Amino acid sequence: MAKKKTHRDYLIEEDKIDQQIRIQMQRLKSTKNLEHRYRMKERTLRLCNIGRTVTQYMPLEEFPDDAITEVLEALFESPKIHDWMKRAKARSAECEETR
Repeated sequence: MAKKKTHRDYLIEEDKIDQQIRIQMQRLKSTKNLEHRYRMKERTLRLCNIGRTVTQYMPLEEFPDDAITEVLEALFESPKIHDWMKRAKARSAECEETR
């Protein structure tokens, strides 16, 4: 039987994803190979679950690297995102306490 995820497990997963995104951003800035850069853009956006929305408006190969970096940085620095994450973590903690 599968083990139920705890609040701590979710926090660890979030941290791992955040770390992967930051690593991808650094790699994207230093990559010269265009095909590799395209795959990295795709993976970075997929990590953020925004790839589908972005590519509806512009093909990924035309999407500027700087814009991806700005989107990701804005996502991490947005007060709304921080508030949402705090509420989600609080809700998750409440669920853990009630079990």
